[in-house]
Amino acid sequence: MLTDYLDQAMAMAIYQLDNDGYYCGAIPPLNGVWSIGPSLEESERRLRLILEDWVVVSLQQGNSVPVLGDVDLNAPAVALLTADAFA
Repeated sequence: MLTDYLDQAMAMAIYQLDNDGYYCGAIPPLNGVWSIGPSLEESERRLRLILEDWVVVSLQQGNSVPVLGDVDLNAPAVALLTADAFA
């Protein structure tokens, strides 16, 4: 379920090349999830790591995360599993 969420989020990622030659990546529905890298591949790798941390921290703090496609990580069982797994 978590992997499905991450994959769906990454499919929504957008990237732009800035004026300094760095690639900026973001996932628009997820506020604060963005990255910068010297290559497109590095920006994508960093974005996935940031996304993973963002999801875990959001759920640990009891915050809801947007439903992506048919994946809803806000269900009580998912929140409990995630909190227990990272406690």
